[in-house]
Amino acid sequence: MRDLESGSLLKSYVNDFRGNACKETIYSGSGDTVKTGRMLGGVEHFDTFTYDYIGNLLTERTAYTASLGGAFTGKYEYDHAWRVTKAYNTENNFITNVYDFSGN
Repeated sequence: MRDLESGSLLKSYVNDFRGNACKETIYSGSGDTVKTGRMLGGVEHFDTFTYDYIGNLLTERTAYTASLGGAFTGKYEYDHAWRVTKAYNTENNFITNVYDFSGN
């Protein structure tokens, strides 16, 4: 699903039984899902995703949240060991994860 030589975005499509495209997925050069599109009632709706340089999910935004003007559906922060330390919801409320020395 990725083109390591050019680093370009790649797309995949899922069709319904009639051959109509009903889902499109766009991948980054590293293979992370950047955007998914779904056809609903003849209109394409997108979910979008951003990642850090390691590949950790930073933000996700569903088509529904976008239609309401929301900046994100979920937002995440990580520690030095790439573990989620904070997870935010659409209202910018968050939960905090704390780990012991064993990573539990």
